[in-house]
Amino acid sequence: MKTIILIIYWIIAVISTYIVRSRNVKKNHAEAVFDNRPFWKKVMTHLSILIIVPLTMPFILIYVAVSRIKKARYRNRPKPVDKKLRKFLKPDIVLDEDNRSISLSEYNLKHNTNYTLDQIYGKGYEASLNNESKEESHGS
Repeated sequence: MKTIILIIYWIIAVISTYIVRSRNVKKNHAEAVFDNRPFWKKVMTHLSILIIVPLTMPFILIYVAVSRIKKARYRNRPKPVDKKLRKFLKPDIVLDEDNRSISLSEYNLKHNTNYTLDQIYGKGYEASLNNESKEESHGS
């Protein structure tokens, strides 16, 4: 029974890979690129699809799911800057929908919203800033 489930999974992974591949070829008009490759590259491509893709498919699906969840979470609101990058930027910087850094006041003006730093970074963020940082963030 376990081998049947494994075989079905393997077949589904390979077929879905070929479906995605054919859609991308049609979408990007790249048939000529695939046709002009040497024979050994074609063989290696199909071998990797048959062997490597089914082994990595769970990780690919997890990555896609997590990225879509993150994208949906911040669809209509500014994204916080990563903690590692925050120390190099002004304290009121957030990321917009295109992942560009922008001040929170500019974001609020652009999108006609009224977000605060506490709403983006969590309660107590504004209180934790020193006076100079507060003046920089409210001075713009």
